[in-house]
Amino acid sequence: IFSVLSFLIMTVASVFGVSAFIKSKFYMTDTIEVINKISLIVSIVTLKYLMILTLFNYGLSLLFLSILSITLYMVLSGRLTPELKVSIKSIDKEKLSDLIKMGAGSLTNYLGMLLYTSSDLLVIIVILGSEFSGYYGISLQLAMLVALVGGLFARIFNPHIVELIAKKDFTSIVESLRSYTLIHSSIIGLCVILLL
Repeated sequence: IFSVLSFLIMTVASVFGVSAFIKSKFYMTDTIEVINKISLIVSIVTLKYLMILTLFNYGLSLLFLSILSITLYMVLSGRLTPELKVSIKSIDKEKLSDLIKMGAGSLTNYLGMLLYTSSDLLVIIVILGSEFSGYYGISLQLAMLVALVGGLFARIFNPHIVELIAKKDFTSIVESLRSYTLIHSSIIGLCVILLL
């Protein structure tokens, strides 16, 4: 239930993320995602060390972090595009219906992909039961989160590198890449150390 609520909240949050794209500040949404992913890693590790890592507590932390993310997205939207307001009254029900119909095909495709990529989880459910599959799912997601943090972190600094390339300042590019590689490796290393 918490996962579904978290998913719905993040779906609404994506509406507020549009402001960063309007103002060509793509790195800002990546910054929010990095904060979200690192917070999720910290919450899982904290729950593990406190010996209260249960599916309920994990779901609760997902819900809390989705609320944090939507709050950050709303603040970002308010600062970048204060002239844009989200109004439920101005939603066109016909267009919403068309969008939902268009999304149905994507949803079917997504469910097929999910079934294909999560077949290991289905096998664990059948053999060991749903409780073990939950712990396996958390562990699997944690490994993906560590990898995602690195990728998102790298995307945050892309605009700076592109700016240096435009200026043809190759010395600064090399220095920046060295710094970014050190920071990037340190963040991933910290995540791995937290997991041990």
